[in-house]
Order: sequence, then C-alpha cells, then structure tokens
Amino acid sequence: MTSVFVSSTVYDLVDVRAEVRAHLVGMGLKAVLSDHPTSDFSKVPDANSIETCLVNVRRSDYFVLILDQRYGHSLQSAGFADVSATHLELQTAREKNLSIHVYVRDRLEADYGLWKKQDRPDTFSGAWVKDSRDLPLLRLLDEHARLDTSDRSNWYSTFRDSVDLKEQLSKDFKQPALHARLLTLTRCGQLPVVRPYYEGRAGNVFKFGGQIFEGVALAVQTRSPASGRWQAHGDLSNQRQNFVVKHEVASLQLPMTFQLFVRYETVWGDSIEDCYQFTHGSDDIPSEQRIVYRQLLGDASYLNTVDSGEKPA
Repeated sequence: MTSVFVSSTVYDLVDVRAEVRAHLVGMGLKAVLSDHPTSDFSKVPDANSIETCLVNVRRSDYFVLILDQRYGHSLQSAGFADVSATHLELQTAREKNLSIHVYVRDRLEADYGLWKKQDRPDTFSGAWVKDSRDLPLLRLLDEHARLDTSDRSNWYSTFRDSVDLKEQLSKDFKQPALHARLLTLTRCGQLPVVRPYYEGRAGNVFKFGGQIFEGVALAVQTRSPASGRWQAHGDLSNQRQNFVVKHEVASLQLPMTFQLFVRYETVWGDSIEDCYQFTHGSDDIPSEQRIVYRQLLGDASYLNTVDSGEKPA
C-alpha cells in the first residue's frame, strides 16, 4: 500500500495532523505519523525517537510537510545538526528522492513575503511568526522555494485551514489514491473479468469482441485506434454478456499489433479502463493477446465522454 509520511511540528498541530491522517486513510493510503498510536508508524528497536522517524521517512513513498507557525527545537544538543526534527525529516526525504509535497499556512507565506522584501534580516517579528526562535521556519521555506540547478521540486501549496488543506491533499494524491483503490478492488475480487477475443473479418472490417465474467459491468464502452471514438454498449448486467467492436482499416491487412480499449463502471460506482493488445500471426489471426494496463478513472463522470477520442489523464 502507498505510504505517506506526514511531517510537521506536533503539539501546535495535533488536530490538523489527526484530520490529515483520517483523510489520507479515507483515500486508501497508508498514513505514517509519529504521534498517532494507530498510524502505520513503525517503532525501531534500539533506535532513538529521531532515528526512528528518519527510518520511517526512508520507508515511505511520499513525504508531506506542513509548515505553520512553529519551527521546533534544535536537535544539536542530541548530536544531530542544528536543525529541528521536521527540517531533518525534510532533508532525509530529499536524500531518498521521495516525492515531496509542501503545504504552507497562508499567514506564514505572508510573513515570508515580507521577510524577503526586507532582504531576509537575521531578526524579524511578523504578524504570524512573532518569536525569534521560529525565524528558521522562514529560512526553511526559503530553502525549499529557492530555484537552483538541481531537478528537485521547489513547489509548495498554501492553505487557509484544515478543510483547505484536505482539499489540496485530495488533488495532489488523486492518482496514488486511485491506484490504491484499484488494488483493493482487485484483491477483494470486486472487479468483473473482461475477456476480449478476435471474432473474424468481412473484407476490410475486423471484428473483436469480449465477454464479461464473474461480475457486472455497467455503461460499457470500447474504442479502437482507427475510430478514435468511444462506442457505447450499454449495461452488461448479466453473466457472460458479450460486446462486439468493428475495426475498419483501409487495407485488407490488420496491423501487426492492435489495441482495444474497454471502459466500464462497476456496481460499486468505480470507472475502470482496460487496454488489451492483440498481436496477429499468419492470415490476420491474432496469435497473442495481453492486457497492457488497467486503471481506475474515478467516478462515473468519466463515462460521459462516449464521443471523445481523448484518453483521460
């Protein structure tokens, strides 16, 4: 399962962290938070709390950093660099080349803009960052936002409140969440089985078909590269329902490889797209077929594009 490490100061953001964890779990993702007893944070024997956090960062697929009003205490007295735990976690995520998503409270960004306008002074008291001990928070944001010659991302998103933050997370983690949902549906046997086949030809029209097994497929559509349009087949709500796709070509010979796209909606409300590839041998009879990919498109709104030749992102 896709894991997301959530990094921030803890005591001032305990409610936000709890909401973020619940939101990520609701999206089908594994949320890793050091302060939540039921999260997927793993305790490491014979390692202190800081090293344990860094181990969990390295094991994660994504890294979420939430910057608000506090920087956190320096770890220098514990034998680490003169940075906070959150800052060290960010550095570790960079070293592991994790996908990093940074979310900045809008009031912090306002102070950050003012601090830059004043040529980044060593002393600063803003409307949000008032304590001099939290000045490194502005430097951390500046370090991340700085454009350099490396290929690391310097993007960040601003949020006003926890509702806004969760909306940003939904947008940024849409694809990992869809992938996680697809894995869950597959493991639980909640997807119909689509079995495409080659039916034959008449002149330069080649016919492909398919059957739906072990489930119900609603709003079935197919598309071949030749037509560029989605063809609707309706609801195949009974076992072993068939659909037929006509593929017309200019010559009497089918291309060496041919792809057939099939979309359908499950009874659970999920929209699926499969891509099947046929490779033909002699006499234009496909000798091999395989599935190229299966992806979850989202909700049923994707199936309202019957006349579109575009493949959704």
